[in-house]
Amino acid sequence: MKNTPHKPKTGDLLKQATIADLVVMWQEREGAMSPYYPVIWERVKTGETVVEFGLRRGGSTAAFLHAGAIVVSYDLDLPDPRIELYRHLSKLAAGRWAMVYADTRVIPIPPCDWLLVDSEHTYDQVKAELRPDVVACVRKGIMFHDTIVHGVDGRKSQGGGGIWPAIEEFLAEPGCPFHLDYHATEGVGFTVLMR
Repeated sequence: MKNTPHKPKTGDLLKQATIADLVVMWQEREGAMSPYYPVIWERVKTGETVVEFGLRRGGSTAAFLHAGAIVVSYDLDLPDPRIELYRHLSKLAAGRWAMVYADTRVIPIPPCDWLLVDSEHTYDQVKAELRPDVVACVRKGIMFHDTIVHGVDGRKSQGGGGIWPAIEEFLAEPGCPFHLDYHATEGVGFTVLMR
């Protein structure tokens, strides 16, 4: 398990921050992903590859990079409000992070150890993202964020049902190579399926 990094130094955080500083920043701001950082760090090892569906603020990206992973983040949203943060994170990652603007419902992904599904938080979106060509690329496990807050109802602005039924249907498919490894019911929810 990775140690929690030290508190960042004073001054301009963005210009001086290390990946560890950014992780602390998200923990102190009580970001939705930060309570689950230990779960990530217990599983993701240095040199493993992570494909991430959904980028938003970059909290999970920083956690994976802090664990020593190589990360490819897919998203459709333009990162204008956070472009400076993303540029800085890219420099810090030193070739271990790539951002791809693409529709995760249809884009093929490279082989990876881990997949994080944290995009649109609707049944239809997650169902499309768990298609066979994507699942075949995942060697170790699939992580899902917001499995409680969007588990039943989904993201209201997007319409449709929640993500939990899509996960249950995926696990119930004949020959599904994954099983439930971890399911947090506190906070917004975090779930891990393992091969």
